[in-house]
Amino acid sequence: MINMGELDTITSAGIRAVQKLYQMYTPKEDRFKIAHLKLCNAPPQIYNVLGITGFLQNIPMYENLEDALESFGKE
Repeated sequence: MINMGELDTITSAGIRAVQKLYQMYTPKEDRFKIAHLKLCNAPPQIYNVLGITGFLQNIPMYENLEDALESFGKE
């Protein structure tokens, strides 16, 4: 779980870090099937960047921490 609530911006290094975490926590056989990494509370500007880069196709984003944590039990 990555809570992005206190971020103002995300740099290319931040994007690479999220990508690395996704690769570390998601086995190759689960990619595109099960989300082991989830994001929440991203401000609109960060949400837009993550959408443009394609991250939101594989990594779910939740509006708040409670919904994100609750989603782990539903897989």
